[in-house]
Amino acid sequence: MKSFFTTFFLATMATTTFAHMEMSDPPPLRSKFNKLATSPDYSMTSPLDASGADFACKGFLSDLGTAAGGSVASWAAGSEQNFTIVGGASHNGGSCQASLSFDSGKTFKAIHSYIGNCPLVPKYMFTVPADAKAGPAVFAWTWFNKVGNREMYMNCASVTITAGSGTPAVAFSARPDMFVANTGTGCTTLESSDLLFPNPGPDVTNDSAGTAAPVGSCASGSGSGSGSGSGSGKTAPVSVTPPASVVAPTAPTGFTTSIIPSSTNTGQSGSTNPKTPTGPLTPSTNGECGGPQTCAGSAFGQCCSKYGYCGVTAGHCGEGCDPTLGTCGSAGAAGTGPNGTAPVVSSGAANATANSFLAVSNAAGAGTKPEAGEMVTKTETGVVYSTVYVTDKAVATGAQQAAVNDVGGNSTFQTVTRGM
Repeated sequence: MKSFFTTFFLATMATTTFAHMEMSDPPPLRSKFNKLATSPDYSMTSPLDASGADFACKGFLSDLGTAAGGSVASWAAGSEQNFTIVGGASHNGGSCQASLSFDSGKTFKAIHSYIGNCPLVPKYMFTVPADAKAGPAVFAWTWFNKVGNREMYMNCASVTITAGSGTPAVAFSARPDMFVANTGTGCTTLESSDLLFPNPGPDVTNDSAGTAAPVGSCASGSGSGSGSGSGSGKTAPVSVTPPASVVAPTAPTGFTTSIIPSSTNTGQSGSTNPKTPTGPLTPSTNGECGGPQTCAGSAFGQCCSKYGYCGVTAGHCGEGCDPTLGTCGSAGAAGTGPNGTAPVVSSGAANATANSFLAVSNAAGAGTKPEAGEMVTKTETGVVYSTVYVTDKAVATGAQQAAVNDVGGNSTFQTVTRGM
């Protein structure tokens, strides 16, 4: 009896530990949920290989055109549909995308982005683009986990799109390419934050209390080409400067310093989708810019990208950045507190405010660029990321450290010097 319970306990623990997440509906290629699958893959919950060897769709696109790759769902263009995710290890969620391919999985276009808390609920809604062409297609669910190893999960289902109705918000060909990272491409997502897609597209569900852009050489995801149907070719990569000496969120460990070359961004060159301010502007509270919301003074960053999101990366501050809704050209002053000070946050406040707080110190050398560049003090916690810019003539005080350390007492610190 003891042996039985021991075996049962270990088996249960193994299932709990290693059962990640997978799409059950529509049932993916090779899935145990797919009645057409002749060789079910019982490791569907595993991420894609870190080398990208099984990209895309875990290498199962070869089933298309066979009985095992038959269509498992029929969706009308313009209709509202959903997919279901099941499993036991959600890694505190993260960000997901729903995408469609009309060329047997060679290229994918994102049709909905879910930023934060995905997959923490089982069912996710989306709308099939009204101009999606009728015929066979591949539907993909991709997931970038918030905590744990830097991974990309991908399940794909063979579906059929039928003629529908409606007017698309944007042409299918202009939708962003499906985002790809953590698969040997040189683009990586950051742990402990929900991925902020460089281009989430027009259909977005944002349920995150703290996001972070990917780092490395990441594709911009910009759509191109014309007509409705299969997506265009891959876009040129956008270089994103990674933070130095990133430390996993543990107990406070002090400060480290390193040099990062300055950005070569030359400023905005005109927005491709102007977001004309309407009425009095207020700092963005959800990371979006446009209408009454501006990135100026926002905790998400001061640059309003051509896609309508606040941030400080080259993708936000460079081409297409809207100068009427923030500052363009390079990272600068932004934040919701006094310049040069760290925000005082608590666990509750962290969930209601942005994860990135940017401020340029006026304590010393105000109005000038110090010879050593700007000193950035980045605080990482399991709940919130708080960032304070100070000059090389100023240091983060004990009070500042105490302020950002007020999030469960689980913080680490990182200091980065940017060459100007």
